[in-house]
Amino acid sequence: MALFGSARDMSLFRSVNRELINKYIDTEVLLYKLNLQNTDTNLYGEADRKTYYRPTRMNCLILRDSRTSSGDDFGIDIQRTATFAFFKPDLENKDIVIQVGDILRWDGEYYELDNQNNAQDYVAGKDEKTDLGVTTGERGSFGMDISVIFEGHVTRINAINIEPVRTGINKTNYKPRNL
Repeated sequence: MALFGSARDMSLFRSVNRELINKYIDTEVLLYKLNLQNTDTNLYGEADRKTYYRPTRMNCLILRDSRTSSGDDFGIDIQRTATFAFFKPDLENKDIVIQVGDILRWDGEYYELDNQNNAQDYVAGKDEKTDLGVTTGERGSFGMDISVIFEGHVTRINAINIEPVRTGINKTNYKPRNL
């Protein structure tokens, strides 16, 4: 039987992590979930104008890479990637499921989530929901599934249809020339 990782240990671990992420680190992002019912698709299942539900404010840990740029005949394009780590017990309490393709807004930029990476998400090397000792009734709950980690890239504002861009002439600043 394992010495550390019991349900009591995981309760302490959960409360300390919740306090750190929500009160002290306090990095908030807005999560935009795709609304499939109101998004019209074409024959190939593609959508020119996607619609999203109202954003949900959430806390997470962020590791942002530096900007890179590339140029072609159409101009310069800026790219940036970031890694977002969410506290799984908070997501479960709020009944939120984050998926690849969702949009996150952070620091004035919109990130489209590309990949889910859960390589390091178990505390004590076990998940209490799938541990064989727990499921067979041989012992109490040990370990915990702690995080949901996503990788994303900065996407163009006009490609996601969340904010209006390039809507025409600003009528308050437009002064016609006298002919």
